[in-house]
Amino acid sequence: VLNQQKREKCVSFKSALTHGFCGDCGTPLYSVAPVSPTLIFLRLGAINERHLLRPALQIWRRSTVRWLNELNSITGSPEQQDLAAK
Repeated sequence: VLNQQKREKCVSFKSALTHGFCGDCGTPLYSVAPVSPTLIFLRLGAINERHLLRPALQIWRRSTVRWLNELNSITGSPEQQDLAAK
């Protein structure tokens, strides 16, 4: 059973968000805006099966970095390695 704590915090759209945290370690798990209670913002770092989730909505696009759509075109590695050798 997940033990959760909640606290409210105002954000830029002037509506309080309710944040859910793990009651044992304090890890942030999700946020919900009372004005739209069916829209739940998950903290993906806390989910082991995040590879199974597909985004349905992207917000805060005005602050998206220009290079974000180019990530697949740059050199990458399936895990951390010494990239200085390349």
